[in-house]
Amino acid sequence: MSKVIIFGGNFRNKGAEALTYSMVNLIKEKHADAEPVLLDLFPSKYGEAKRQYGFEIVNMHVRTLYRLQFGLIRLLSRPTSKSDSERDIRKLFDEATAFYDISGYGISSHNQQLIWTLATIYPVFWAKKHDIPVFLMPQSIGPFNFSAVKSVFLRPLVARYLSIPQIVFVRESMCRLFVSEFRPNNVVDSPDIVLLDPQEGPEAAETEHAIAVIPNLQLVNFVGRERVIQLYVRIINLITSTNRKAILFAHAVCDIQLCRDIYENTSKSENVVFRDGDLSIDETKTIISKVEGVVSSRYHGVVHSLKAGKPVFVIGWAEKYNALMQLFGMTNCLFDVSKSPDRFEIIPNLVSKWLSTDLNKGNYIKSKLKEIIVKVNIIKYL
Repeated sequence: MSKVIIFGGNFRNKGAEALTYSMVNLIKEKHADAEPVLLDLFPSKYGEAKRQYGFEIVNMHVRTLYRLQFGLIRLLSRPTSKSDSERDIRKLFDEATAFYDISGYGISSHNQQLIWTLATIYPVFWAKKHDIPVFLMPQSIGPFNFSAVKSVFLRPLVARYLSIPQIVFVRESMCRLFVSEFRPNNVVDSPDIVLLDPQEGPEAAETEHAIAVIPNLQLVNFVGRERVIQLYVRIINLITSTNRKAILFAHAVCDIQLCRDIYENTSKSENVVFRDGDLSIDETKTIISKVEGVVSSRYHGVVHSLKAGKPVFVIGWAEKYNALMQLFGMTNCLFDVSKSPDRFEIIPNLVSKWLSTDLNKGNYIKSKLKEIIVKVNIIKYL
């Protein structure tokens, strides 16, 4: 079996985890004899836990990445027990026949620390050095308006990074514009790979009279924590006032405490269900499969909802939300906090309207998704 590297996936964020599973499914669909290997930059699975998945996991902590990239760092730092051996990582690159970058955090001057930009770039350089074909899978890329100092250092690296992949898939149309500055050819528009996953999610035997609620800590950056908490309390009250259950849960570990704070401020009636803790992808999919609709601020919470054919109201903060909802012709079900933080308080009114007018769009969403999958046909590129 030939080994292929999946880079950028991890188990600390449900979106990154879902991307990993979907990429494995796409690889198996195209290359039945391939052995997917997740190169995990945020190790969280060790020992027996690593062997519970249908693919190999090689842990590479960011310190290990920099030790492998820079000889001087090897002299100044010790190997970390969070990583597999550096010898095993080198061996993986010696044996691999393809490299799929699903990082999702991408290369950008927007909200991106230098350490992660470089950590995204260097493994692609290693793949090039080993003559491994690279595929940059759908994600947000750009903009590249780095500060003056960063620009001198980073722009040559970004130019080289974007020249390496055989194909660069861009998830949002504005990303094509950013990428064209460095690379005009073999750039393909594609939605998120979780939407394109050939494996179907669970089918609920019966739909519950319920709405799932998925918050996002990122919203705090725009309007403050207390306003975010009160927003979700109002949304939950709206849902329960229609004699529906509100099922509150986190889609990322960093959102768990926010969800707890929201729940503590609700009436805690029997119609308010809080699924505490770090839920698995399967648990998340099962919840979504049973509800009538979803209110989500997590991008992949929206993706999972659309994949399941569920109407969704989106409280977003970046272009990726708008591009996704535009794909389905449902931008009327989106509020972008980054563009209108001063109008934050109108969101409950919009959710109320959505509850009364948009929960019957399930068949439309399923039909639209089939059209998108056929049109993109991402399998032919892999």
